[in-house]
Parts: sequence; structure tokens; C-alpha cells
Amino acid sequence: MCSICGSAGSSGLFLFCTDCGEAFHSFCVDVPLRTFTENEKKSWRCSNCKICTICRAATEDTTSGSMVYCDKCDNVYHMNCLQPTMQTVPTSVETWFC
Repeated sequence: MCSICGSAGSSGLFLFCTDCGEAFHSFCVDVPLRTFTENEKKSWRCSNCKICTICRAATEDTTSGSMVYCDKCDNVYHMNCLQPTMQTVPTSVETWFC
């Protein structure tokens, strides 16, 4: 059953968080499932369990900066962990790829 909408339908579109085990429809969490490899599906983390792919920290602060999500693979990065450092957060209409 999807942790967001509560439905068990469309079971072929479920993602399971590798850390907490919660189930989500890919469309309920806005994840680009069609671009995911099998390994990416198996290592996916929900928004409560996301960590920076580079430093492995889960917090956002003034040192590490805001976290940005890749629009292709859904990995997360602190803006200050990226090289070069990302200066501005992409807007909701912009796409960003790691």
C-alpha cells in the first residue's frame, strides 16, 4: 500500500525505500521511474531517508547548503558538495541532472 495515497493499485509502479522499507507509487513521489536502472530502483530512498550522495549527510545547513535532486536518477546533493559549487537552486520549471 502506498504511504502517500493509501492505494494498493498499480503495484508495478511501486518503489520501496531501501532504508525504511516504506512503499510509494513512483507517481506519488514524482520519481522518474522510466529512467531508473534496476540498481537505482533497489537503492532508492524516500524523502525522509534521503542523504547527500557525496558527503552522506542528511541535513541542510548553512555550511553544506540546500539539497538538490537530480531529475533523472533522483540522487540528492548538497549544493556546496558539488564541484563546482551550485550557486542557486534550480526553479521548479528548470531541470537539473547530476
